Parts: sequence; C-alpha cells; structure tokens
Amino acid sequence: DGDGTDPIAEPAALAAALRGIAPTLQLREEDVDSVLSIARAQRYGIGEIVQKMGVVPDQVSVVVSGRAVMALEVGDDRIEFATVERGELIGHTALTREKTRAVVVAQEILTVVTVPLAAVDALVRSRPTLAGEVGRSLELRTRQADEKLAELGITRTAVHRN
Repeated sequence: DGDGTDPIAEPAALAAALRGIAPTLQLREEDVDSVLSIARAQRYGIGEIVQKMGVVPDQVSVVVSGRAVMALEVGDDRIEFATVERGELIGHTALTREKTRAVVVAQEILTVVTVPLAAVDALVRSRPTLAGEVGRSLELRTRQADEKLAELGITRTAVHRN
C-alpha cells in the first residue's frame, strides 16, 4: 500500500522475507542481494484483491505469510477452487504473457514479496528446473479450476474473461 512506516517496508524485513521464500524462486545467497533491490513486500487485508482476473501480470508474487483463495468469476459469483499459502506463487501467467484466469483474494492477512517480471524471467532462463516448476504449478491451478467447474456443471465459457 506504499506505507513507508509499515515494518514490512524496512529493508531488513524485506531481506528476511526474501530469504524465507528463496527456495520458491531457487535463489542463491548471491541472488538475494540483487533481487532485494527490486523486490517489494506488500500486505493485503482480508477480502482484498491481490490479483484481478483477466490481466497480464507484470510481476510475480510469492506468499510470505497468510493465505489467499483463487476463484473464478461466473456471473455475479466467485467460485473458489484453490488456496495459495506460504511459498506459493501468484501471477504465474506473467511468465507466459497470458491473462490471469482467476482472481486471487486474501483470505487472511497476507504478506507477499513481489518481483518484477524481468527479474523472474532472468531467473527462469538461468534455472530450467524453475521454469518446469512454474509450468507444473500453472497446470495444477488450471486443472483445479477445470475440475471445480466440472463438479458444478459449469462450462468454461461461463467464466468472465475481461
């Protein structure tokens, strides 16, 4: 929210958060310092939208603490199909340059570290296993959404596509 007085905005807090989620992005100790200069910590309140559906993200976020839900917007309803917790990514589709297929909403106080797409692209290029993990995670979320829709008898065309 840009509040410079928030403890998560302090460099030491951001560094600790980044080290805590380093395995998700396969960061080595020397990577942490370079990513630290461009990463941001953000906090969301319960019910706050973390990522809108139908946008192409320009960043990837990793959950540091708290939990969010992924949901599909169908009519005036949101159909929840997955949770996002510590160490998990938000904004996978930034890497594929595709629009997001779900809205992500904070289910409890949520803290994330956000890394610009260019930096994540560089990490993926230098770490092929990271690209594979992100791809598998994106496939899992797509499958979870499709399974939820099938369970409810809803077709994919009913989902809003902004």
